[in-house]
Amino acid sequence: MEKLLVMNPGSTSTKIAVYEDEKPLFTESISHSAEELAQFDEITDQFEFRKNTIIKSMEEHGIALEDLTAIVSRCGLLPPIEAGAYKVNEDMVWQMKYNPQNNHASNVGAPIAWALSQQLNIPAFVYDGITVDEMIPLTKITGFKGMRRKALGHNLNMRAAAKRWEKETGKLYDQSNLVIAHLGGGITESLHSMGRIIDFVSDEEGPFSPERTGGLPLFKEVDMAFS
Repeated sequence: MEKLLVMNPGSTSTKIAVYEDEKPLFTESISHSAEELAQFDEITDQFEFRKNTIIKSMEEHGIALEDLTAIVSRCGLLPPIEAGAYKVNEDMVWQMKYNPQNNHASNVGAPIAWALSQQLNIPAFVYDGITVDEMIPLTKITGFKGMRRKALGHNLNMRAAAKRWEKETGKLYDQSNLVIAHLGGGITESLHSMGRIIDFVSDEEGPFSPERTGGLPLFKEVDMAFS
């Protein structure tokens, strides 16, 4: 029997769950106020704060750290990777601390998972990172020489939606073509073909959302820049 700690550090919250095999023992979303987060100059400075939040939540739900068999965290902004599970190691933690593709709260996920896994002598994993890039050469083409499109967005949620669709319909994800959208603070869309995400509309290319302007008319942007 596996007992998994699952964590998702987000920009304004830390989501936590403990599963016994596929059965959730508890789930909790802990909101962090702007005042709480303002005390940290950098995302990496939130490490102890977020880790202690997770440990305190487990204690309040009566689950001992020593009972865990593995830890799974939302993946931060690693260099481009393929979809799937990755075991956390020292190199991944270094990348998250010193060479992330962008600053985001999820970057502290792997370091926290690694610290707890070393303390408990159990494995830690991340899954379907934000930087999954399986786009084919054709879909990377733009109309401007030397510039290529890239995949960057909500792969974890969109792949989870695909797996849920697979379970509910009985159809196979790796034998299907799907268009999937993530509607959140940012909005991203993706084309899944035979189990791979071959095209992607990032939240800087797509529609406006609660936290993004979305794509803007290029001439208007140039006019504003020179106004």
